[in-house]
Amino acid sequence: MKYISLILAIAFAIFGSWLVWRDSQQLAAPVVDLPNATTTAATSQNTPIGIEGDGVYEIVNLREKAEHILQRPIIFASEPPAPIKEDIENQIKENTGLLRSDSNVFIPWISLGQLRKVIGDYEGARDAWEFVGIVHPKNALSFHNLGDLYGSYLRDFPKAEMNYLISIENDNANINAYLNLADLYWYGGYKDKIADLLLAGIKINTKIENKLPLLARLAKYYAEVGDKENATNYYKEIIYLDPANAEIIQQEIDRLHK
Repeated sequence: MKYISLILAIAFAIFGSWLVWRDSQQLAAPVVDLPNATTTAATSQNTPIGIEGDGVYEIVNLREKAEHILQRPIIFASEPPAPIKEDIENQIKENTGLLRSDSNVFIPWISLGQLRKVIGDYEGARDAWEFVGIVHPKNALSFHNLGDLYGSYLRDFPKAEMNYLISIENDNANINAYLNLADLYWYGGYKDKIADLLLAGIKINTKIENKLPLLARLAKYYAEVGDKENATNYYKEIIYLDPANAEIIQQEIDRLHK
């Protein structure tokens, strides 16, 4: 029962995230000038498959691709208790049935990918979320999920970067994508990209609640690379924007100058 509650919580979290992103995409968003974005790769991923010379979709090809993904066997990377296994299998089958009825719907593909990831089928999760990117190329959630999947599980840095950048391009208020990509750059050995990425996010996000996490990550970055001056300046900007937490931020400044 606890596990079923957990699955339901995951489902509601996914749906809630989608609602937030869907609403944000209804606003006209300016283009972000992102550092070293892999433009060619991003364009390739956003181009729907099966397009004829006259620009008309070959719907059959999309349906065939969807069916190929939906026929994937359910294989658990490790064997869970029987009730848990049965519950996950039922959820996968339920989402599969919905998608066989209409392969253009958004949430079931997201849920199917999440369930595939839970059972350790990372390639299955990848296929589900990449299909979402074909039929809903302007969404942010599937690309964000792919960024995490490629970065943390499939260990493909270029594709992780590309998908995070597409997610940001589709929704430049997706602050977690900036932060996750900054971490990817840090641990992937591309620290020189972090400042430009975060500065672009700070420039485009005028809401204080969006700007503060980016400023904090930028200040932390400069502190980690030993640039005390820039770290201090950005910490002070946080204090200016969020005086309620001035004492905590001042402690970070004091630690820098010990």
